[in-house]
Order: sequence, then structure tokens, then C-alpha cells
Amino acid sequence: MKKLLNYLLIGLVSTFIISSCVDNKFDEPEFPFEDPAINTNTTIAGIKALHSSGGFETITDDLVFSAIVIANDSTGNFYKKIVVQDETGGLEILIDGRDLYGKYPVGRKVFVKAKDLVVGDDYGIVQLGALLSDGALVSIPFQQVGDIVVGGSLNNPITAKELSFSQVTDNDLSTLVKFNDVEFSSSELGSTFADGTAHVDKNRILEDCSKKEFIIRTSGYAEFANDTLPSLKGSLMCVVGKYRSDYQGYLRSLNDINFDQERCSGGGTGDIAFNKDFEDLDIYSGGWTTQVVVGTFNWEASEYSGDRFGKISNYNGSSHVASEAWLISPKTDVSGYSNPAFTFRNTCNYDGAVLEIYVTDNYDGTSKPNVSQWKKLNANLSSGNWSWEDSGEISLSDYSGKEIYVAFRYTGTDSDGKTWEIDDIILKEGSGSGGASAFSDDFEGGIDKWNAVNVLGDQVWTHSPQYGNPGGCAKMTGFSGSSNANEDWLVTPQIDFSGISSPSLTFDNATKYDGNAMEVYISTDYSGAGDPNAASWTKLDYVQSGGNWAWASSGKIDLSSYADQKVFIGFKYTSTDSASATWEIDNVVVK
Repeated sequence: MKKLLNYLLIGLVSTFIISSCVDNKFDEPEFPFEDPAINTNTTIAGIKALHSSGGFETITDDLVFSAIVIANDSTGNFYKKIVVQDETGGLEILIDGRDLYGKYPVGRKVFVKAKDLVVGDDYGIVQLGALLSDGALVSIPFQQVGDIVVGGSLNNPITAKELSFSQVTDNDLSTLVKFNDVEFSSSELGSTFADGTAHVDKNRILEDCSKKEFIIRTSGYAEFANDTLPSLKGSLMCVVGKYRSDYQGYLRSLNDINFDQERCSGGGTGDIAFNKDFEDLDIYSGGWTTQVVVGTFNWEASEYSGDRFGKISNYNGSSHVASEAWLISPKTDVSGYSNPAFTFRNTCNYDGAVLEIYVTDNYDGTSKPNVSQWKKLNANLSSGNWSWEDSGEISLSDYSGKEIYVAFRYTGTDSDGKTWEIDDIILKEGSGSGGASAFSDDFEGGIDKWNAVNVLGDQVWTHSPQYGNPGGCAKMTGFSGSSNANEDWLVTPQIDFSGISSPSLTFDNATKYDGNAMEVYISTDYSGAGDPNAASWTKLDYVQSGGNWAWASSGKIDLSSYADQKVFIGFKYTSTDSASATWEIDNVVVK
């Protein structure tokens, strides 16, 4: 509201200046923040009743409904849309514009002239758009939206419906609800709402005192994406969304959270054993130590664009220097944890060895570390190009009841060496989800982690930013005006199964049109570059999509025969001059 009034004051001043410089007399400007004389003849429920899930319906009747704006793009957690609600339900309205909060602030009543608009849905969330394009809704052009979504009175009250998690139903989608006596899961404490640096959306688990769960999803572009989750308990308001069968909540701002009570366990933030965030720019604070085994390069605290982190490189400005340096936690007693786990964020650039992560209960805290005394751990690591990656939850349950050290081992040679940066190292009670993935990708940031190999044809694997399950996905088709013969592989980086006794693969897949089925393979002798046909591959069976863009889970693919080996996994696409299917993959997890 304050922003809106500022715009109005600027307009008034401008009008005064103009009228002072000319002789013409103008009528006093009017800003009608009252409901227009528009008759309504339906409701949001009436609009939704026109829609069949998965379809698109063009409204041909002169239907008009009114509703109150409950969410907009003011903090970036909603993008190019507003969410409106009346006494019968809620609805998303897609608008091709930004800074919509200026025209449609929360609490403003709007009158929607729905004739010629199209009703669709996004995973069950009913939406209004302008028209269809390539099987998708198109947003209402911003230049036209004022005539279609007509603004009325301001500051209309919005009362959030108070519910428990189990009481949420499809009738609550796109409406404002309130949960009382809730807190973020102890396994999430120390995490941020999302990754605002790499702009990656994240799900965070909200719990009530009986440990029932509800997902809070935040955009990586939200203003509060990099804010740390609050550690106390209280009430939370959100707009209800849904993905598949899971309900999700979307915050409008941090003002939707009022956590001012002790946690359900009464434990405050005591679930966290340590949290090294480098905000003090001291690599050694909190009892952390470093050990230089080879060379002179060492870990240091650093800062870039307001972000502070631990950093190491073996480049001296003109050449690389052979190096080995460890960053080691203080001795930590995890006797009070049934499933100790730790997480961290990381990024890197340039060529060189990957960062190694270790744990031990057999170290004196001062001597040069010997690798044989430490257990190597698997973590999700950055693919490079300064792309930040969450490690995933790394289970230390084998060390429950012991005193341990965790460590980061950096190595480089005199011919190459990556620069690594790490941040937000947290040891806490874990969720028991089974540790970090050896490799995972949800394709939100493209396909840069992968090796896309074109063996035959002009078409190649590409990144689709919006048709994934959800968000982005990897996509391949041999169709370009007509069908074309192709052979294209999308191959993972080398995956190390050291210490993983029963590795497995899961992924989601979708397809449409006639053509060959996508094939999935695994190899232990692929070089990581060049034609995959030069290596030996074993075909893997998976559950395939039934077509028509329906997403299917591959099922859990057992890779236990590859335990303690290093492998590549390849997705092979083929097409012919007469048949070229389109295949999409998403949410690849190897663990």
C-alpha cells in the first residue's frame, strides 16, 4: 500500500507541475479506489466448475466475478500472477507483467471479465489465462489486463482459514490458510528457505507437535530465499498449492510467519551441534582447524558480493602448485543424537579434482590427517561454473554415541586444480532419509552437469525450463519440421559408489508421439567423453511413461552389483526418418 500511494503522489505532483506551466485548465484527476459499477454473475467456484482436469476451456459467456487479491509478486515468491479468493474458493490469474503489486496490492477487490479467457490448470491448480499456445496457457498481456481485471476498493479484510495439516483439501487450493503451533523440522534447522544465489526452489518441511508434516515451497527468486528458517514455534500463514498428491504452502512474505514460542520439544535450537557459516570471516572460529599436507596453499575465509564462505585454490596467479589441505571440524560429541547428519553448500570452478568429505572417530585433533583413518562420505557436489549446490543430508548414524570429526580434503596438482568454496556447514539431528545422493539433478539450472553426446543427426538434448516434473527437465526429440534419424546420449559425470553397499537409480520420464523408446544404460569403462558406443554398457529396465506427456516414475533400479565401483549412467535416444518421439527426464537420483 505504501508503494502504491507513493506512485499516486508522484502522479499528483507531476499533474500539478504540468498544470502550472500552461494556461489550459484541466479537471482534477480522479483515482477511483472504490468498487466500479460492474455487475457480477458468477463466482470462482462457478469458473472452476467449467474446467476438467488437464484440459483447457475457453469461456464464451459474459461471465463476471469479483474476488480479493491475496497474493502477488511483491516479494518474488509468485511470478507473473496474482492469486484471488472469494467466499467460494481461490484462483490464479496469469498476467504477463512485473511489479503487479502496484496495481493489484493484497486486499484489493477486483472484478474479472472472464469472457474469452481460458481456464486451465498446473498440476491441479486452476488458472485463468488469455489463450492457448503450444498446449499451454498464455498470460493476459499487461496492456490489456486493466480492462479485464478491473481494480476496485483497497484494504478489504482477508481472514485466513485456520486448519490442521490433515484438514487441507482441494477446496483450499489458492486460498489463504493458517497453521497454529507449528515449527520447521529439526532436520531443516540452519537451512535457508531456498537457494537465492543459484536461484533454485526448495521444499522445507513444516511440522506440528505430533510430527505431522506439510511442505513449504519457496522460489529461488524470492527476496527471502537466502534467509535462514526460524527455529522457534508459532503460527504460519500461506497460500495452498499442490504438486501431484502433496499439498504445499507458499509464503507471501516473512510477515506470514509468527514464531515466538519454544519448540514442541522445548529444545530451542539445541538440535544443532555446530553451524559454520563464515560470517565472522574467521576460518578457525568455533574450534575449526586446518592442516596443510602438501604445498603451502590453505583454506581461508573469503567474501564475494556480500556472501561469506570458506575457500581454497592452488593457483598462485600464474601457475598451479601441487597441494593437499584439510579443513577439519572441532571434536563433536553426537551421543545425544540418534541419527546425526550434516549438510553444507558448495560451489567450484575450473578443472581439477573433486572435493572430498570425510568423517572419523579416530583423530587426535592436531596431527597431519591420514586418509586411512577416515571414512569417505558421499555428497552432492557442484558441477562447476560457480553453481552452488546443496550437499544433501549426509548421514553419520554409524557414529551415533561417539565423538567425531568431519573434514574437507582439497587436492590439486601442478597442472590443474579447482577453486572450491563451501558454506553453511551444519551438524544436527538428521531425518533418517538415508544420506546424500551420489548424484542427483532436478534440471532447475540446465543440463550443464551432463555430457550430451550427439552421435547421429542434427537434433540434440536440450533443457526445457518449464515442462519438468515440476520446473525444468532434460528434453530430446528428433522432430524438426519432420522426423529425422538421430542417436543422442545424455551421460552423467562419473559416479563413485565407494561406501555405498546398495546403490540405486530413480528418475521421472515423460513422452509423446510415435517413435523408439528411450533406453537407459550403465558403464564402468566409459571414458567420460566421446562416442559412448566405444565403451561397454549394460541396459537397465525402467517403468516408462504411457505417453501424452504423462510423467512416470522409473521405479527403484537396483545397482547393487556396482557397489564400490565408479560408473556412468547414460540415457540413449534414437529416432528414424519416419518416427521421432519426444522424451523428457527429470529428478534423476543415484544413491
